[in-house]
Amino acid sequence: MRHFSKWVIVLLLGLFQALNPISAQVVTRDQCLLHLDKSFYVSGEIAWYKLYLPAFFRDKDLSVRVSVTDQAGHILRSHYLKNAGKTYVEGYYKVPFDLVTGMYHLVFEGADKAARKFERLAEAAVPMISDLGGASSPAAGGPVESSSATLTGNLQIEITLPADTFLCRDQIQPRIAVRDQNGKPVKADISVAVTDWELCGPKASGRSNIGVTSGLDPGLAGRLTNALYYRGQWLDGEGKPAAAKVAGAFSAEDQKLFYTNTDAAGTLFLELPDFYGSKTVQFLGWEKENTEISVRMDNTLNVKQASLPALSPEVADYLRLSAERKKIFQYYKMLETGLAVEVPETKPGELKPDMKVFPKEFKSFPNVATFFREVLRPITFTLKKDGTYDARIYNDQIQGLDEYYPEKPLFIVDNKITRDVDFVAKMDLSLVEQVDLFFRFQTLRSQFNVLGSNGVVRVITSADDIAVPAAEEEDIFTVTGLQPEAVFPGFEPSSMAAHQPFFRPQLYWNPRVETDNQGKATFSYYQSDEVSRFRIQVVAHGENGEYGIAERVYWVRMER
Repeated sequence: MRHFSKWVIVLLLGLFQALNPISAQVVTRDQCLLHLDKSFYVSGEIAWYKLYLPAFFRDKDLSVRVSVTDQAGHILRSHYLKNAGKTYVEGYYKVPFDLVTGMYHLVFEGADKAARKFERLAEAAVPMISDLGGASSPAAGGPVESSSATLTGNLQIEITLPADTFLCRDQIQPRIAVRDQNGKPVKADISVAVTDWELCGPKASGRSNIGVTSGLDPGLAGRLTNALYYRGQWLDGEGKPAAAKVAGAFSAEDQKLFYTNTDAAGTLFLELPDFYGSKTVQFLGWEKENTEISVRMDNTLNVKQASLPALSPEVADYLRLSAERKKIFQYYKMLETGLAVEVPETKPGELKPDMKVFPKEFKSFPNVATFFREVLRPITFTLKKDGTYDARIYNDQIQGLDEYYPEKPLFIVDNKITRDVDFVAKMDLSLVEQVDLFFRFQTLRSQFNVLGSNGVVRVITSADDIAVPAAEEEDIFTVTGLQPEAVFPGFEPSSMAAHQPFFRPQLYWNPRVETDNQGKATFSYYQSDEVSRFRIQVVAHGENGEYGIAERVYWVRMER
């Protein structure tokens, strides 16, 4: 029977299956193993995970795209992780507070550049439940059944504790020893999850938060890249797939045009340099092919269907107390799931124009076209019979030929690209702070290449958010890059007042424990204020690809 602490409100009850049921088996060297800190999450929590890769990925640099999808496969969030030659990647996912209860999917993929596709490495179905509507909010699924399915490995893991019972806020220092089947020490990578066994153990679900994939093809190690790729479909003006020899993508953050092409079916596979967080890219076509294009980025994945399990009493109580726990942290003006994220500093890109013009230094003109027609020569706007404008940029390096570039220039208006001359020509000049002109051949070649070969005009305004014409606005997408590193927010008693309660069943998560040459490792954490049984769960992965899984349960009391 579960006991509650003296502060009445307890954290996080219940846990059920996150990964598809797996028959009892020994995890083999060609399989991926996914270790989640627990297998059920509530709105506002953080899901921590480590994906172990087969040994044939060792010393291979790999970028792993991690996507979170809903049950229909719509991508809600994605980011990249790099293995840096190791046989694992590890990361986290902050569950939104406005989460809709249901089964969600964690999908891990690698990019095959030659085939212009992503190869599936692993997938897990994860129940995520909102606690905003109380215990009755989730829809009931099938009955919660105990499962005899177990995962075992060839490595033997011993978890040693100085006692079987501890007090609240005690410092716990487990010792780990990893050996092979012959009893010899094994150097291994380890992940550790410590959770409330009463809430997250078999009583709540009878299921595991550890799962494996089918065996992977060793040839993947040579086919998958370490670059960041983004896949989509190149479409013509009628919305039909079209092939392109030149496909451009302008990054506002990099101030640079990136180039790729498509296959015969119009499949786009864009490579971007490493970056953290998110950025925008705008796609544009080549004048010699088709500028009236649109792009449809891939935003769905095929995922295995999984039903949300019925609520056990522990899970129902979990939801009620989770909402109450949020009130505790609100009262103490603290963040329960605050993250210490380390984002490497990056220098934004910079364009170097041939000429800078500041219109406010001149007398007032009604629009951009009139200003340049009256004041400066490098760009000329021509009013056509239909009342719209055309434009050309002066080329001061052509001798004996037409002194203007033959086609209209490319315009960059507040970091958005447009070829609509009329849109720029009729802009209110009072909003324009600066105009940068790029017209020398060397400048255009080095900074814009083929898509800027007829000159480029950059317009910087004082407006909050200028929208370019709709057809071009629709080709602007936000893409996400590498996930910044973050550290699990462990409990530190010294950072809290003695009277301030701390409850959380996700007590400890560490994906970066390593054994020494004797197969031994230690780690430490502080116990919360919860009175219950807790489980230490350890996954180990040896240098030769063998796995090991072990657990140890201990008691926590207020008094011995």
